[in-house]
Amino acid sequence: MGDGRELQLSVYTGKDVLAFDPLYVDWGNTVIPLNFRWRLNSEWDYKATLAYSNFFQTMSIADFYSVENEINTFSVKQSLSKKASEDHTVTAGYDFEYNKVLFSEKYVSMSMIDKSSPIHHVAYLMDAWQFNNDLQLVFGTRANYQTLAKHFGLEPRFSAHYEIDETKNMEFHVGRYLQYMNSIMFSDQESLNEFYYPVSTQSDGTHLKPSSSYLFSMGYTQREILNDWTGSAEVYYKTQNDLTTFSMKNVDSSETAKSLADYFGTADGYSFGYELSLRKDAGSLFGGVSWSQGWSVVKNTDDGVVYYPNWHQPYSLKVDAGINWKGEKDALWQTKNDRYLRTSVMLKYASGMPVTDRIGYYEISNLLDNGSYQENESGDNIVVVQGQRNAGRQSDYFRLDVKLIDVGRENKWNFSWTIINVTDHENVFSYSYDTTKNPPELVKVTQFPFLPIMLSYEYYF
Repeated sequence: MGDGRELQLSVYTGKDVLAFDPLYVDWGNTVIPLNFRWRLNSEWDYKATLAYSNFFQTMSIADFYSVENEINTFSVKQSLSKKASEDHTVTAGYDFEYNKVLFSEKYVSMSMIDKSSPIHHVAYLMDAWQFNNDLQLVFGTRANYQTLAKHFGLEPRFSAHYEIDETKNMEFHVGRYLQYMNSIMFSDQESLNEFYYPVSTQSDGTHLKPSSSYLFSMGYTQREILNDWTGSAEVYYKTQNDLTTFSMKNVDSSETAKSLADYFGTADGYSFGYELSLRKDAGSLFGGVSWSQGWSVVKNTDDGVVYYPNWHQPYSLKVDAGINWKGEKDALWQTKNDRYLRTSVMLKYASGMPVTDRIGYYEISNLLDNGSYQENESGDNIVVVQGQRNAGRQSDYFRLDVKLIDVGRENKWNFSWTIINVTDHENVFSYSYDTTKNPPELVKVTQFPFLPIMLSYEYYF
């Protein structure tokens, strides 16, 4: 556009479908941002983004359970930066976001559909200082207001980056984070994807709070280990407050819920852990390995129950390796026009996720009880007795994928053929009990089976 002005339009769309009896999952998104930048002079810089996005996902298990989530977002973001000096930059900005959210759930003969349209306003101020090319400090705050929950909140943050020498650096960060579009914790149910719902107001006038956390993290990075490798270590601690939980118990049995928000409760907790990684990205052979350990605990505010949340995973090992067959650089055979051909493998081994064990069962006809139960084909009512929430653990997770063909042109297009779960390892998705049998039989639904052909094509414009 000239005169220091730039205008850029991008479009991305994608969809994934996974169907293996009895589980069906599909999800996808479309993002269309229009970016504008105007460098007014050597000191002032203006940026603006007008964007539309659509996110959707559905999940169903056989014919008895399904959940659907769709979010349409219209947003306007703009910022103005002033370079006060060579080592000092101040940035102020304002974001406007309008969401249309659909959430529906169906369980056997019961169903619920909820629609909401929150508006989220954000104003922020950030100050960045660079000292002697070695130390950079960035600090500022964000002010939020969301219309459905009528909530105002501040997010102060501070970061420091220090270059020890040419090959080593350290980073430190502390900040507060507010989540106005919350991920819902569905009791102890497993979920391949996260389902989102905005902070809102319940039918009785109670304003729900956004999930919030204080994050403290510190990292160390060293480059040029054995010339080509980069190693890093990171530790973190995070508080977790007002996490959104879902429970039918949150609505009085004599009342009728008018919105999904009426079923929400909250939980508080914390997480801490560390991660070590070693990686090589350059050369005809590339890859890396990472090891992490983390612990999370939450406590329901309504009943005081303490348990491991669904994302609690004490350890995880990830390994990837690949070969650059063809490319402009770092390849066995040199090509032109940014074309490439690669092959890679990806492995993950991790502890099983938390699960609520069943410790027994009884027939309702032999023992009076007001709890929920399932009815078998013969008409006898059988109740499976649950143990402490998420006190058990699923079997360990193991998955090996091979991307046989990864061909394309940098920043233009890509085609790949991937073999999923080469060893056909049974990774647990969920546990349930078939109460038509006496004693009840454990029914285990697994995740991705061996999938010999998974094709993907992407085009960038």
